[in-house]
Amino acid sequence: MRGPEDVYAQFSPEQKQLVQEMLDVMHPMTPRYRGTINDAEMLLREEIPAGNITCPVLILHARDDALVNYTHALNAHEKIPALTAGIV
Repeated sequence: MRGPEDVYAQFSPEQKQLVQEMLDVMHPMTPRYRGTINDAEMLLREEIPAGNITCPVLILHARDDALVNYTHALNAHEKIPALTAGIV
């Protein structure tokens, strides 16, 4: 699983290695599935008090993420007062 091929083709060998390391941690999802379902159910029951976050925050999100809509990052950006770097 990778991003768009034209973007990936432009990566340096070091960037490609970093992408592979990130994917190795993220996939397969099976070991994290129960926790992910728990998080989703919790979000349906409770509002996350993002305004209470006081540590520095950096949001990294792809606009073309096929799994999580980019509006999630925009929402967090609006609600987290400690956001120090904006959205990258």
